[in-house]
Amino acid sequence: PETRGRFQVGFKDKVFAENIECALFYPTEESYSEGRDVLYSDNVRWKERVLSAAAYSGSILTAPFVFIFTHILTRTRLGVIKNAPLALDCRKKIIPVLVSHGFANDRLSLCTTAKELASQGYLAICIEHLNEWTK
Repeated sequence: PETRGRFQVGFKDKVFAENIECALFYPTEESYSEGRDVLYSDNVRWKERVLSAAAYSGSILTAPFVFIFTHILTRTRLGVIKNAPLALDCRKKIIPVLVSHGFANDRLSLCTTAKELASQGYLAICIEHLNEWTK
């Protein structure tokens, strides 16, 4: 879905302290280009997590689920601009918002919310935290 804010959305994937993965969504004035967009499957460990979640559930539907989910995610674009510069209006002051994905998801699962926040001028920090199935 399109965002409602006045900014385009920049994106950076960061790793802090060796194992804390974060997706940063932030306001930018740069124009969108599909060539600089990010695929959901660019997420460092997404396939590993999908397989872990499926195995954790122990469902008979595991193989079809993994196939369909993998097929969709390898083609899903986030609609962001990778490594775009921060908007000039936000360089002196930007309000950070921590976005937590909850159980059995990853840092990109709430990207629509994070994109909307960034388009309104906020820095959305989507942190990857461990769940029972991601350990």
